[in-house]
Amino acid sequence: MISWIRACICTPRFSVKINGIVHGYFKGSVGVRQGDPVSPYIFSLCMNILSSLLAKVPMHYKFHWRCKEMGITHLFFADDVLFFANGSRDSLLHIMRNLAIFSDWSGLKPSIHKSTSFLSNCAPNFCQWITGKLNSWANLLLSLVGRAMLIKSIIHAVQSFWSNHFLLPTAVHYNIQSLLTKFLWKGNIYHKGGAKVAWNSVCLPKAERGLGFKDMVQWNQAQIIHHLIRVVIKSRTLWATWVNKIVLKNKHFWILEIPTDCSWIWKKVLRLRYKALQFISYHIVEGDSISLWFEPWWHNCCLAKSNSSPIISQCMLTANATVASIISSGTWCLPNINPRTHHRDPVLDTWMEGRHFPQISSRGRDHILWDGFDCAKIKTWHIWNSIRNHGVTPVWHKAVWNKICIQRYTHHQWLTCWGRLSTLSRLNRFGIITTQQCYLCILGRETTTHLFMHCSYSRWVLNRLFSTLDISVSCDTWVNFLVSLTAMEDQERGTLALCFAQVYCYHIWRERNARAHGKGVFGPYKLLKGIIVDIKARLISSK
Repeated sequence: MISWIRACICTPRFSVKINGIVHGYFKGSVGVRQGDPVSPYIFSLCMNILSSLLAKVPMHYKFHWRCKEMGITHLFFADDVLFFANGSRDSLLHIMRNLAIFSDWSGLKPSIHKSTSFLSNCAPNFCQWITGKLNSWANLLLSLVGRAMLIKSIIHAVQSFWSNHFLLPTAVHYNIQSLLTKFLWKGNIYHKGGAKVAWNSVCLPKAERGLGFKDMVQWNQAQIIHHLIRVVIKSRTLWATWVNKIVLKNKHFWILEIPTDCSWIWKKVLRLRYKALQFISYHIVEGDSISLWFEPWWHNCCLAKSNSSPIISQCMLTANATVASIISSGTWCLPNINPRTHHRDPVLDTWMEGRHFPQISSRGRDHILWDGFDCAKIKTWHIWNSIRNHGVTPVWHKAVWNKICIQRYTHHQWLTCWGRLSTLSRLNRFGIITTQQCYLCILGRETTTHLFMHCSYSRWVLNRLFSTLDISVSCDTWVNFLVSLTAMEDQERGTLALCFAQVYCYHIWRERNARAHGKGVFGPYKLLKGIIVDIKARLISSK
């Protein structure tokens, strides 16, 4: 085993692709790096030793009061360790003693300065830490695509880590959202205004006019609902087992009243049941594992709200009855009504008169479905996709997000199709400037359509560029021109044409800005040459 691990660390060689050409190979010199595929396995092997040490609990050890029944002493989160104890001296000495033994064996020592003791249930606010990251990135002069990638890969990952375990306050989410909006559009969290596209639209999939960000309020709700589903199906995960055994104590989850003396987090978690019920359905075969009264198998609602509900006695059934009690030979067979009933429960009348009962299946087993998916196999992404805001699919999304696009040019094309470039006509409409004269041809009124389609300067470059693909430019607007390229019968030539259009659009805008800010003029021939150089570099690096 040691030889195998050493081979995984010492034998790999690396190469770097620069402008489509592979350079290398060279050996790593610092061992296992962050992100190495072998890292989680080595970490698990090492931490298993620490778990074994801590599992030998002495008689004098006192568990945390919410962990005693299940015997939980610690949890691992990536490279972090959480220890749970009641705070007595003997319990803390047990933890510290085993940490010292583990450190002697492995050489891994906990950092006292980075460790924290929580004597209550309140953790420090992590929002200030995120603010620090955004401030440090603001000095890097990142482009829009660079800032977008950092938000997706770093900030959203940090948020997702915490929101996977806690239902964060909405105010915290909105505070972070405000910081991210400023950072995305201005590169600085202290500038106000200037967002070219609303954050709700940015947090949509690319096929729905967005940038593929996630609305973290909805993502947080989806993560917590995913945990709730595990509780409902009685999953063997640690958290689901703990909730069922310690918190619910064999009570029915769907009819549980929200306690007045519980934490605000648990109250908000329980309120999410109402949102989850919209997408819950039951696949009924035998019905012997589904509670007749206390599970929402019938029109997403429970027939009874408590064990003493009158509907139970009126149907002459017990509170422990299952759906199987009203199924006979694969068909629904409603129970008899108690003849002594004088004032029937209104739910009973609705139930008896209703004709739309769930279909009884002859295959498989009883299980719960989320929006058509088996809850035992459901992922957080499925839940989020069900509860999130949905946008419309624009005609231009395939033209923007194609397979050989260049990220910087793609985001610029996305803004162009949104009509949010800071053209003179747009600035004039907001009362910022008075002139609307095109910087390139000095004749027309500078709009998006004029700048990329009708301006004599850019029209010459556009016709010369697309003549190499034998494509004539005849559309009236830029968006219609992009859509016509996506509809070409020759898909390979159409994909190339879209790459040409993105690079052309970016270079024309850069030339326009250079003239607007007095940074010189490229000229049409030099501009066309720069476009061709970028296109060649992209095609060389693609398949």
